[in-house]
Amino acid sequence: MHLAARANVEAGVVPLHSAVLCVDCESITMGLSDECLVCGSHSLFNLERLLGGTQPSRANARNSGNAVLFDTDIAICVKQIGPRELSAIVEAIGNLLRSRQIAGEAQFHIGVEPVIAADSKPLKAA
Repeated sequence: MHLAARANVEAGVVPLHSAVLCVDCESITMGLSDECLVCGSHSLFNLERLLGGTQPSRANARNSGNAVLFDTDIAICVKQIGPRELSAIVEAIGNLLRSRQIAGEAQFHIGVEPVIAADSKPLKAA
């Protein structure tokens, strides 16, 4: 391992192309598997995709060999999610799809229905 690379690893530096954010424990680690290295969660976001990494040659190299493409519909159902977490999820998904939306290759629809948590008091009209 190159001395500078070894120093980065020892200092806790994670290159953007391998960095993942765990939604559950809010840790950034190297994406060595599909599980968070800290808590074992599978709720990981690839930060290079999320932030729009600046190394297009790497992305083109990964995508140039794709022989199969997929048309995909993804449904996510989450019950009684807090507003901050909902906002973070919507923003993350929107960022992941932004370039495809601009190209007219993707659509992002969200339906939200407010509910009152079982342990909360009823809202009073002002």
